[in-house]
Amino acid sequence: MYHFDLYRLRSFEELYDLGYEEYFGGPGITVIEWGEKIAPLLPEVFLEIKLTQQLSENVREIEIIPHGSRWERLVPEWLKKSRLKQER
Repeated sequence: MYHFDLYRLRSFEELYDLGYEEYFGGPGITVIEWGEKIAPLLPEVFLEIKLTQQLSENVREIEIIPHGSRWERLVPEWLKKSRLKQER
């Protein structure tokens, strides 16, 4: 797993210097915090997971947004399986 926290990213050049293409297209999972800062550089197919703080500091809303046909097919299957496990 590769992790990028882009909170302090000031320019795309900083990301180019890190060689981000190797991580985005390589084997493994790449997790990107603050991905909206590099939206034009994201691959066409990826899974976006947004965590939004709610009224309480300890409560988050999770939004799962598929990008590309692969994730559009897999996410509903994944959610269906997770619901079945919760019902048991």
